[in-house]
Amino acid sequence: MANPSTFPKVPEDGSVQIITVESTHTVDFENGDTAANQKINDRIVVYDRNDIVAVRKGRANVPNVTMTVHLLQFTNGSNDVLLDALEFTGNFSGDTNQPEIPSDFAIVDLLFTLEGTAQDGVDHTVRYNNCVGLWNWSEAEPDTINLTFECYGSVVRTGQA
Repeated sequence: MANPSTFPKVPEDGSVQIITVESTHTVDFENGDTAANQKINDRIVVYDRNDIVAVRKGRANVPNVTMTVHLLQFTNGSNDVLLDALEFTGNFSGDTNQPEIPSDFAIVDLLFTLEGTAQDGVDHTVRYNNCVGLWNWSEAEPDTINLTFECYGSVVRTGQA
């Protein structure tokens, strides 16, 4: 099977957006180290004595998306700040949860886009729905915010037809 794209993607091709019902926040000053795991159910291995006789689908797992960004501000009442977008505070205080899943936490969607129009004719995307954003920050050169998103909804990929 031939590979339809012959142009490997690099961090400069990617962008990340945090989407709420009311707004979209493009993540700036990211390190380009976004990583995610596959949404796949746990596997239940069925044995007959010591022989594997089946692999069945178990519980749905929770995919994680991680990334590192530079710390610019903790909050801002009149400008978009990443942590405010995750917690519906500051300039995002009027935002509400995505309606698909009841939650006591701020729920956002993540859209990761790989620019492909110049090489492949179309952008490639993966959207993680119904995510809770967890963060911690650390002093470094520069100071950083480490983000982990736990995503409880669907994962939708788009690309060339």
